[in-house]
Amino acid sequence: MHGRKRATRAAVTEEEELKQKAKFAKLRALNKVALDCYKAKDYSKASFDLTSKLLSVNPDAQTLWNFRRLILKNKISELDDALNKTGKRKQTKSIIDEELELTAECIAKVNPKSYSAWYHRKWIVENFGRIENDSGVVSGHEIELSSELALCDKFLALDERNFHCWNYRSFIAKEKALDRTDEIKFTTSLIERNFSNYSAWHKRTQVVNTDDLQDIRSELDLVWNAIFTEPADQTCWIYHQWLVLRIVKKESIFFSDPFPPLSKEAKAIISEQIQMCKDLLELEEVSKWATFALLYLAKIVKFGEIETDLLEDPDLEIGSLCVILKEADPMHKHIYEHLESVFQLKIPRNS
Repeated sequence: MHGRKRATRAAVTEEEELKQKAKFAKLRALNKVALDCYKAKDYSKASFDLTSKLLSVNPDAQTLWNFRRLILKNKISELDDALNKTGKRKQTKSIIDEELELTAECIAKVNPKSYSAWYHRKWIVENFGRIENDSGVVSGHEIELSSELALCDKFLALDERNFHCWNYRSFIAKEKALDRTDEIKFTTSLIERNFSNYSAWHKRTQVVNTDDLQDIRSELDLVWNAIFTEPADQTCWIYHQWLVLRIVKKESIFFSDPFPPLSKEAKAIISEQIQMCKDLLELEEVSKWATFALLYLAKIVKFGEIETDLLEDPDLEIGSLCVILKEADPMHKHIYEHLESVFQLKIPRNS
């Protein structure tokens, strides 16, 4: 997946296979004991320790996590009855640390993309990690949120596409009330490390102020640095398309209706993007993505009635670009044929 080859498994000897079978038989027996305790509502320390043992081997056993959460709720309820507020907080912190340690071990050593382990970690923060005042308003956290962000950084360094980690990090960022400047700085560091980090570009779509043309211009400068470094990388071009469409307030390049009049600055940005694409095509004669970008920019010129010397006849330009794209990208030729038919474009005669 994502261009990464699956690792080849080493051959298993007969002796190793027998050991594995014995191990699995033992785990099945222990799992049955745990499920019997679950059904019997046995919330004892023995049941709790059993779930720890089993989940550290198989963190995807959702039923065992559910059982563990019931035990934790019962344990916290007993603390309410037995301890004062200070004592309860101290014991709760100990429980939180134990749960964070278990989930970190499951994620790091067994399965970095375990839905159940990541969910449990989030559940711990939501249910036990917040400090509320007498009015029920969150005033702090029992968990060091900076450490949670550092943990996410560690896992994203190992696999920048780990969407479980991205989702958890977004949750922690919201808990910590990070502002957009923090998130811009974070994603910039990831993008500078790898222009192909689609997740980092996508995160920027959630924090960039698209109502500010200066912000959009700044983002376009960043993405062009990436494009000129890796012209064939579709990740950068997808973000470029998203930025351009924000200028004209459209969700897709397949729009067929006019948009509100553009400001002088917006028109200038569109003209700059056309020039950049043309400059790149002088360096890279065959660039599907630059040609496609020029196509949706020409559409914006057409529907926005923008006057520019760079495109004297938008209809003819779009038609010519469709012809070029059908030859360069035959797999998606129907997309370009659709554009031709919908807009009844002027197709060059030699097509």
